Amino acid sequence: MSDITKSIFDAAPLGIDLDGTIDEAPEFFSMLSKIWPGFVYIVTYRQDYEKACSDIKSYGVRADKVILADKLDKSSIIKEYGIKYYIDDMDECLINMPEDVTVFKIRNGGNFDDGKWLYSTITGRQL
Repeated sequence: MSDITKSIFDAAPLGIDLDGTIDEAPEFFSMLSKIWPGFVYIVTYRQDYEKACSDIKSYGVRADKVILADKLDKSSIIKEYGIKYYIDDMDECLINMPEDVTVFKIRNGGNFDDGKWLYSTITGRQL
């Protein structure tokens, strides 16, 4: 096995949400997915697999696997697939995320308004 092939299989998997994440910055996620040395999983709260795949392709994002998930079940999928870096926009999807997963949150109109993060009492607390 070459060093390049070995590094691909040793690289930590990346997980990315579709709606509210990839569609917020498609150029960034297209570039990130193409240079990521490990597997790229798209974990999305969608019902239509073919439409999800079509949208991902239209954004130019590389997806080694597309997984449809309930938003409250994303953390178990992240754990099952060994995803170590995960990007999403919804706090509800980050509840129960394994502690060894680095989480990145995308800012958009649904979670940020008037210079402040929006959250519920279920997903956050006021400091």
